[in-house]
Amino acid sequence: MGVAFGFSFVLILVSSMSLITADMAAGLIAILERHMTPLQYLRFMCLGWTGNIVGAFVFVGIAACAGGPYTSVPFLAHAYTVGLAKSGTSNFSTFLLALLCTWFLQTTMFMFFKARTDLARMSFAFYGPFAFVIGMTEHVIANVGFIGFPLLLQFAHSSGALPGVATSLSWGMGAHGLLRNLLWATLGNLVGGTVFVAGPFWLIAATRNRGTGVAATRSA
Repeated sequence: MGVAFGFSFVLILVSSMSLITADMAAGLIAILERHMTPLQYLRFMCLGWTGNIVGAFVFVGIAACAGGPYTSVPFLAHAYTVGLAKSGTSNFSTFLLALLCTWFLQTTMFMFFKARTDLARMSFAFYGPFAFVIGMTEHVIANVGFIGFPLLLQFAHSSGALPGVATSLSWGMGAHGLLRNLLWATLGNLVGGTVFVAGPFWLIAATRNRGTGVAATRSA
């Protein structure tokens, strides 16, 4: 799974597509550099979040409607196991795991743009998603698939509901609710990508640039 997510992030960055967690960090840099206002950032986040959520639902919705092997017990049981594990964490745990996720992921994004060769860029882009999946952290868009897929399976097929388990998952704000998880994962991803990655990276770069400017003035 980590390998699949790694290649997906490579495709996103190489093709200049938009991923909300990357936009969280990049948008803060734009604000600090005065290329974007806070209101524009908020609109940017809302559009990106909505677009990614809709896109993820379309993708997993098509897979759920296809049924076939996805409704067989070995795969179905695993899908519910993952969905329940993701949706069953506490709000605070989800928040912290989401924070760690974007700490991994957005560090990768900055290293991707810093790298000078295609091989180095792809290696950095691969590392972040691989690390956040192996670390069992929380990514708001990935969780649409992890939690939403079994929900859509039971909606699309009578055989998509795993007996004794299916009723535990829900769309709302309950103990195993998708919406509750997405809310706390979004907040954690936002804090991780901005406070723990974009802010420090910008501060370090600004300090270095200021030091370089002072040194150049003195030498002149």
